[in-house]
Amino acid sequence: MEVQPKNAHLRQLILLALQAGEASSITELSIRVEATRPSVSRSIHALESAGLVVRNERCWGLTDHGVVVAEQIRHGIPERVDEIVSRVSVSYTHLRAHETGRN
Repeated sequence: MEVQPKNAHLRQLILLALQAGEASSITELSIRVEATRPSVSRSIHALESAGLVVRNERCWGLTDHGVVVAEQIRHGIPERVDEIVSRVSVSYTHLRAHETGRN
């Protein structure tokens, strides 16, 4: 069995957590996946840039594509997340803008 990189595993956990229910904040999501807020913030924004998650006025949730990928993870096809997210890079400035509400 191949070992998944830490970030890939966290992204998978986030997608599965959002499949179980929307999250009102990154802090709530951090608690649900048992990871630090900064690491969840980086991962959620990478997933957002990849078109797998979306933030509406109240909460974080999955896009239609995110639902499909989360189902693939549940059925044992986890490498799909890394393939999608690895194509998208997110700058530190972009992440900070999201965290501070200046986006």
